[in-house]
Amino acid sequence: MGTRREIKKPDKLRGRRRRHNQREITSILVVAEEAVVRRGLRSILEEQPGWKVAEASDSADAVLQATRFQPEIVIVEINMPDLHGAEAARSILNAMPDTRVLAFSASAAEGIIQAALDAGVLGFVLEGNAEKDLPCAVNALVQGRTFFAAPIFRRIQELWHPSSGNPASSALSERETRIVQLLAEGKSNREAAAVVGISVRTLESLRAKIMQKLNLKRFSDLVRYAVRNAIAEP
Repeated sequence: MGTRREIKKPDKLRGRRRRHNQREITSILVVAEEAVVRRGLRSILEEQPGWKVAEASDSADAVLQATRFQPEIVIVEINMPDLHGAEAARSILNAMPDTRVLAFSASAAEGIIQAALDAGVLGFVLEGNAEKDLPCAVNALVQGRTFFAAPIFRRIQELWHPSSGNPASSALSERETRIVQLLAEGKSNREAAAVVGISVRTLESLRAKIMQKLNLKRFSDLVRYAVRNAIAEP
């Protein structure tokens, strides 16, 4: 896998694709405080054909630009002063729940990772590997998967691995855990039901029960639960 970890998500959550003159367009909003950081990220992104990039400099501007630009992907410098990057991510997702947010940071500190996951990001790229990982991460999120740089994923495993005694990881039965794994790794309800050996209707009922048990509202929350508890295989 190299420097990244990906987890597939079901097709129905895959993003909106815009077409312009029969060409697919991926719209991206970059949120970073420093203009030089925004320009650097933008230059990497605009090397990709069909990627349209806008910028925002803070949380309030990010929400305004997201509302106007309707981006498919938002890249947030998560460690902006006082963790306002996390605030920006949370505000955008509150206003536009279908948008997928990718965190960008120079640091893999525990507090920054925690803030990013709590805000609702579905990916995390480190500054040192941005040129290589950023296009891969955007493509992953566009295709309905998550993307966590390998150092971030390892840190998540260290912080929230089930063997650490995290009570959340013991909340599910063995079958429920298997269902979470299959869904987080990109299986459809029908495919997951076939693997587990139950009907689609039964799986849908169990999925709703799992979401209720874990107090989760969106499928992206279930994906993050799987990542935190090392349930989904990268």
